[in-house]
Amino acid sequence: MIKLDKIPFDSSLEGKNKKVWVKFEGENYLFKCYSENLTSAYSEVFASYFFEKLNIPFFVKYDFAYLGDFFGTVSKSFFSKKILVKLKLKEIYDLIKIKNNKLIENDNILKHLYDDTFTGMYVQSVETTLILIKHYCELNKIKVDLINIDKQLSTMCMLDYFLGNYDRHSGNIEFYLYQNEKNEIYFEIEPIFDNGNFFALNNEFKEPLNLLEIKKFYSLKFGISKVGINNIYENNLYFKDNRLVIHDIIIKVKENLIDKAVFEKLIKLNINNEIKEFEKKYNVKFKKINKDVIINIYKYKTSQYKKYIGIIRGKQDVKI
Repeated sequence: MIKLDKIPFDSSLEGKNKKVWVKFEGENYLFKCYSENLTSAYSEVFASYFFEKLNIPFFVKYDFAYLGDFFGTVSKSFFSKKILVKLKLKEIYDLIKIKNNKLIENDNILKHLYDDTFTGMYVQSVETTLILIKHYCELNKIKVDLINIDKQLSTMCMLDYFLGNYDRHSGNIEFYLYQNEKNEIYFEIEPIFDNGNFFALNNEFKEPLNLLEIKKFYSLKFGISKVGINNIYENNLYFKDNRLVIHDIIIKVKENLIDKAVFEKLIKLNINNEIKEFEKKYNVKFKKINKDVIINIYKYKTSQYKKYIGIIRGKQDVKI
């Protein structure tokens, strides 16, 4: 638990939670106030704890903190490069339209997007995102490693799906341009951040959810769509057709766009032990109701995948 001196919040920082940049032991940290929503603070730090256990290489680490009397989380600034500009998907899309709208009109996927597609909770698929980035970088002669971005986006989608995060909107995925020592400009994706809704912990359930109730909860909350992880954020719908999600995740793993070791470890964690270790490490206690929700969501999302380990290891063809 980190304790910081009280300073005014910065109203220019986006998001519903108050935020401010602070100095701690000579480093820059972002403090996010959760005094009115403790479960989201728990979710933020618990997700970070999970990513560390899974050896995810690209995520923002969060810790609990007090800023004066305000309770929240802190995350260390991850920018060490010379950042030129930060970009969101909507801005990338708009810049492409301005510079060469024919690229949008001639692309069977992009031409179906509208200006309001990226507002609010709307975030496009992994594949659509990669197409937008490719066009943007080619138009502006910017260097980019699309495979690396595909790996991070696909892994992020998988984690959000398994761990019940439904808040990966366009404000929670960001990109940036940076300049290297040779003055070359590169396009990069920011690490995974803003995880205050993992395991649906920002919902105050009145009673624990069993597996059937969780399935109903997710279907009602996110609607129904017969698409998989490649469209995991299309119109903010999560998916009732788990067979298609299984298929897409397995394809991503077999193509080495999702790390096999991470996938296998994720679906075989002892969730009860992880909760106990987390509570001990951070000296906190989940409400029993939240523990039950975490356990049931994890069991619901992972139970179907364990039988496909043979496929992941290349012993069988992908036939779902």
